[in-house]
Amino acid sequence: MISVLFEVRIAHAQERADSVLVSNAPDTLASGTQYFNAKRINRVSKLSGLTAGKLYSVSGGDVTTNVTWDSLNTYRIQTNVLGYQTTVPTITSFEGFSALKKQQSNQRIRAKLVQESKNQQQESRGLLDFSINVPGGENSAFSTIFGSNEVNLRVNGSANMNVGASVQKLDDGTLPPDLRTRVDPTFNQNLQLNIQGTIGDKLTIATDWDTERQFDFENRLSIRYQGYEDEIIKSIDRGNVSMATGNSLVKGGSSLFGIKAVSELGPLKVTTVVSQQRGESNTQSISGGSQENSIELRPADYEDGRHFFLDFYNRQEFETALSNPQQILQPYQITEIQVYVRKAEQVPGINTVSAIALLDLGVNDEGNDTYGLPGNDSDRYPTSTLEELRPNDSNATNEDFGVNSQEYVDAIFEQLVEGVDYTV
Repeated sequence: MISVLFEVRIAHAQERADSVLVSNAPDTLASGTQYFNAKRINRVSKLSGLTAGKLYSVSGGDVTTNVTWDSLNTYRIQTNVLGYQTTVPTITSFEGFSALKKQQSNQRIRAKLVQESKNQQQESRGLLDFSINVPGGENSAFSTIFGSNEVNLRVNGSANMNVGASVQKLDDGTLPPDLRTRVDPTFNQNLQLNIQGTIGDKLTIATDWDTERQFDFENRLSIRYQGYEDEIIKSIDRGNVSMATGNSLVKGGSSLFGIKAVSELGPLKVTTVVSQQRGESNTQSISGGSQENSIELRPADYEDGRHFFLDFYNRQEFETALSNPQQILQPYQITEIQVYVRKAEQVPGINTVSAIALLDLGVNDEGNDTYGLPGNDSDRYPTSTLEELRPNDSNATNEDFGVNSQEYVDAIFEQLVEGVDYTV
């Protein structure tokens, strides 16, 4: 280390020497000279090691602090940088070493508390946390409506998005090579959002939203305008609201979603609610340990989409066959039946067939809304036409059969297994 000290002495006194007047003037060469005081650096070893400035590339592993104890009950503290002694060792007694350890522990605890406080402040800020002042001050229209010109908003939440693909390969020699590999994209998104904010002194915004909740009414949205005591409009609520009437004659409502306004004009208080009810309340009275409920269920509402008539003749004779529960009639015997359903994915596979489905095939329409036993010779499709258009390479359309597009389906169908997929 090199210390430089500049010193300039200036004298304005006048002296007489040998009857000659001598004047000492300031030295112009020393103008602009600055004085630098050397900063005293502690060259004594410490338990905390050596603290290097940001300009020096000294990592934590390069600096080591060794503590040794000798037979004289003294402690020697030595700090090394890259194995070299760079400071003067500190030699102290047991009491002094204990005081140094206590001081080191206090410094670590303070640094830990400061870092935890910074982390808590960072977490409380959320994804978006800001506060602004709307220009105009207290005399602006914004402050007149909302009470003040300050806007605060805090947004917390998380968004998860999973994007992938499902690849399925079929080792089926009957399929073309371009149809043996199938790629289906998968997409899943979850959103959790919590918004807390204030606009001025009167408007408060609160939102709690989660896409994984089971019911929609569990998601909360509230926007509340709270007026001052001397204002006519006391409050306006938007989102999840409720209305209590205070008497048993007129019931209020809960689990409402809409707008609720409360205003006062002198002794008159008016509460207005425009909303829809998201919940449902049900009251039951049980006496004597029993409960009775009336249920009305029509036959057409029983397991809709699961029971089907084979044809119009079967539906026509159904009521007559079941008129006597003791003796159920059967219009005809079924010796063989095959059931096919259209595949959602139009890809050939096992137990699939490419075919044309026609409406009312085999239906025996006798007119006047009466039907006879089904048969291929009694329907509206000529046998010659069916045989001509049966091959797969016929390129038949609905016009070839004389039907519209609603009565004709050309697709890939999968055969169902009786007793597993359906029962007769």
